[in-house]
Amino acid sequence: MINAVVLDVRPKLEYEMCNIPGTINIPFVDIERGCDIDKLNSLLKANGQHLELGDGQQNVYVLCRRGNDSQRAISCLRNKAFDFPVKFYNVKGGLYAYSKLVDTNFPVY
Repeated sequence: MINAVVLDVRPKLEYEMCNIPGTINIPFVDIERGCDIDKLNSLLKANGQHLELGDGQQNVYVLCRRGNDSQRAISCLRNKAFDFPVKFYNVKGGLYAYSKLVDTNFPVY
């Protein structure tokens, strides 16, 4: 069974307008400032939404509106310390691609 955490790095207002259920929202500007990294670390553990592979690695898929801020967020997050190994994946094309390829009813703004 594959489990993963999906981290949405759009601003809070955009996240509240539309989001994929089950995602975690930590805006890119907060990640860039070093805020809420402890929140992500705690959420990965407390919510039981993390994936523990044989090597103990946690997988986090990072997305935004079009895929640009998610790339930048991953660059910031890779330099942070977590309680366990974390592998970050960029969702290319972000929610724009999601609305075209996965859920055509997902709002595009």
